[in-house]
Amino acid sequence: MSQFVPAMLAGRKPHTIRALRKDGKLPKVGTPFAAYYGQRNKQCAWLFDSTIEKVQLIRIEAVPAKTHAILPPIPYIRLASEGDTDPDWSHVPILALDKTKALITADGFDYYSGFREHFLPTNTGHFLGTIIHWDPCDAITQASRHACRDCSTRLIWLSALGCFICACPGKTPRRHHPKREEKPKHPKKAAERTCTRFGCNRPPLIHLKKGDSRQTNNGFLIAKVPGYYCPTCAASYGNYGE
Repeated sequence: MSQFVPAMLAGRKPHTIRALRKDGKLPKVGTPFAAYYGQRNKQCAWLFDSTIEKVQLIRIEAVPAKTHAILPPIPYIRLASEGDTDPDWSHVPILALDKTKALITADGFDYYSGFREHFLPTNTGHFLGTIIHWDPCDAITQASRHACRDCSTRLIWLSALGCFICACPGKTPRRHHPKREEKPKHPKKAAERTCTRFGCNRPPLIHLKKGDSRQTNNGFLIAKVPGYYCPTCAASYGNYGE
């Protein structure tokens, strides 16, 4: 939905909620991904690249009719612990009201009714899915690269049209679709792999096996999956194209 794009590019939306896959597989922490708007149609636009930082199972439940006779219903939300792939939902507590409102706002919805109608159109039953987190700094830094190829003017997201436009001075605004930078055909050598996270001093990445540990500036790092990690900020880069 086009309403989510401004929040994603500004770093206000650090996660997305997706229904469970039919095969039951869950996204893996440390896996790189690319965020797009309008995939599989003519208005498809690349937004930013990032890495999955956390994955949790989520259950959104309709509120019983007797409990919202006066106030509009806010759905019950249960979040499983990170790494719990088969939780007993009856023992997972419902999020407190303030945390529920914070999650709904961070997911890009201005109104609680919009969140409920999106995941529970009939206000009955429940929705079971995954909530996938990424680093919002990746979106903020890469959004600044969305510029017109002709005049270098920064592109503006127009929700009414569902696309980026170039507002060049003295010219009629026109649609513009930023292209994702082409990745090199061959992965970088180990000595060339450096951290690209905003605010980090770009140290060379280190390769850790599952269960390996290393002391970093952000605390003690334990590799949950094998791959490359930043020794300074503990950011995960997966297998880095290998």
